[in-house]
Amino acid sequence: MKVSKTSIGTAIKSSPELLKELFKGDLRMLNYHIKSGLIERLRFKFPKEKMLSYFNNLPETDCTDNNHIEIREKIAIMTFDDVFDEEIYEYENNINAKSTFFLLSYKLNKNSIKKDVDLQLHYDARYSQIDKQKEKFEKLTGKNPIASRHHTLWWTHTHLELIYLAMNGIKVDSSLPGIKPFRLCIQGKLLPIWEVPFSVCDSPSVLSAPYGIPSKMETLFEKKISPIVGLFHPYLKHQSRWKDFYKFSKKYRYKFMTVTEFYNKYLKGK
Repeated sequence: MKVSKTSIGTAIKSSPELLKELFKGDLRMLNYHIKSGLIERLRFKFPKEKMLSYFNNLPETDCTDNNHIEIREKIAIMTFDDVFDEEIYEYENNINAKSTFFLLSYKLNKNSIKKDVDLQLHYDARYSQIDKQKEKFEKLTGKNPIASRHHTLWWTHTHLELIYLAMNGIKVDSSLPGIKPFRLCIQGKLLPIWEVPFSVCDSPSVLSAPYGIPSKMETLFEKKISPIVGLFHPYLKHQSRWKDFYKFSKKYRYKFMTVTEFYNKYLKGK
């Protein structure tokens, strides 16, 4: 994608102070982030009035911290982002494993979707509000997504995304790095959505995206971390070590679960 001087000028006008601070005149970095979609995301506007109304109607609790949950059973959750992949699907069938695919609504192909696969929404804030993407997802898959992961792992420091997702019926998000599932506590209210962090990642797609938590994938299995959530991309399957996730899961006797199965067993109603 070639970015013109006109595009850069438009980007600077859209958020001048923020861009000035972020890039300090480095047009090469600005150019990169226009390509990666950062500028579109900076212009994204949360429906603040609707979100405030939703938040105000949530029940108050006596929480003083996020609600974390400890999982004693050794659980491995493999996830893939962007598109469904037939080769990965067949590989999992051969080794009796399963995973969750977070799919971009605008890349969905109805003919390639399997009914026995856990399909969830890969929300992209650059293109449209989440309700439009959910509507298209449901139309093509016939499934109502309960989980989401933000495309390019874009996230704000305010965690407004969790309120936004919750008010749109999402029960689980998996956009943040970490090892312990939690519900966010804000002003004495627990948001009705669980964050199930990923701890293993193949490669960042943009500069702001984190790598996996450990330097070696096997460390998480050795230390009996649970759940261990893998984040991989089909387009990197010939470069990444995604098959090692299954190898270590078998070696350390972890149980494979999809995001939906994990939510239903450990998180629903808690």
